[in-house]
Amino acid sequence: MGLLQRCEVLLDDPKPGMDHFPIISIFDLQVPHQEATLRPDFQMVDWKAFNDKLSIHLSDFPTPAPLAMKRDFDNACTNLMEAIQDITRTTVLLKCPCPYTKHWWMADLRKLRQNMRRLYWHAHQLKDFPEHSAHEEARAARNKYSTALDKARHKHWTIGSKRSRARHMGSTSLYSEARR
Repeated sequence: MGLLQRCEVLLDDPKPGMDHFPIISIFDLQVPHQEATLRPDFQMVDWKAFNDKLSIHLSDFPTPAPLAMKRDFDNACTNLMEAIQDITRTTVLLKCPCPYTKHWWMADLRKLRQNMRRLYWHAHQLKDFPEHSAHEEARAARNKYSTALDKARHKHWTIGSKRSRARHMGSTSLYSEARR
């Protein structure tokens, strides 16, 4: 019988309005467990801190000079790559891929969201004073966050659709026709 462990028809359990009986099938399928690989999350990097650390790290190497020999060029490239990789390992956080990840989410959106939530919390503390400027600041922060969110989504989907059109002209049109 192989992978099929059980298969039976439930004759004593007809469902109303159905023209067939339920069939219960149980298979013995081994789903291989795949470890999630962690990757650097370059969207959430504080690039100013990254550049500052990289500048400090690069100052340890010899000053730039014309590279006359292939060996000198190779050494300079190796030093640069090692510096970038060291700073990436120490500065860039790792992320685990998730099927529900919002690929368009960026660090500035996180900061805008935190600011908006902080201002709304402050406005909530002053809910008995509806004319207080904190309420207007919270609304302005919400509008700014909402606009940035819409722009990030639009940019992601515009770039994604351009890539999709370049790769799969036929399948993109199928998806769009199926949604109508």
